[in-house]
Amino acid sequence: MTIHVVISYFEKEECGYLLGTDSSLSLINKEKKVNFLSEKAFFSKNTIGLLGGTFDAKNFNNLMEDYNDLLKNLDGVFENIVDGKNYFEVPLIKNSKGYRMFLAKKSDEILELYRLSSGGNKEYWHKAQLLHSLQRNSSELSTMWYSILSEHYLETKQEHNYNLEECIDMAIAALNPKTRTQDGKIYTPGPSHLYIVNFNGITTLPIP
Repeated sequence: MTIHVVISYFEKEECGYLLGTDSSLSLINKEKKVNFLSEKAFFSKNTIGLLGGTFDAKNFNNLMEDYNDLLKNLDGVFENIVDGKNYFEVPLIKNSKGYRMFLAKKSDEILELYRLSSGGNKEYWHKAQLLHSLQRNSSELSTMWYSILSEHYLETKQEHNYNLEECIDMAIAALNPKTRTQDGKIYTPGPSHLYIVNFNGITTLPIP
């Protein structure tokens, strides 16, 4: 299980996206199940992505190390992402049993938020979907995108254009729900990982 949240924020002279993910991870192969904490983000020079899904671990020798290698292999893959581009040939995507990603991209004049998944309308499977964009002078109500348990997501327009500090509080609350899984157990999401994408670059925030 993985929780993702993205919120657009607005300061007096700055706007951007706050991205967040939980850190709890379970991997299972034919021999054992391992629970551990891990970052779930991957990076390019101007792009950051959040990953969630179900991946084939039957050939993993060391579940934690092999997962981190799997994640690192996505670094740089989405640097040239554009709306409608098909990523099915990416090995992790091709071998996934179900996945979802949020990706935020920075350029000099625009910030873009994309969605990539194997859920929902089959017409859009494995194709980058542009969800939102911000320009340097953008000023609008904040929007939150939230994904939990499945390849689907919720998009909600907020009542205000929230600043970064307010969005951090909102993201931490969204990443720490009391969630009951399908087998009746309570899911413990672990520490939150937060990232900022704005026109100054991509920043990793300290774990709150």
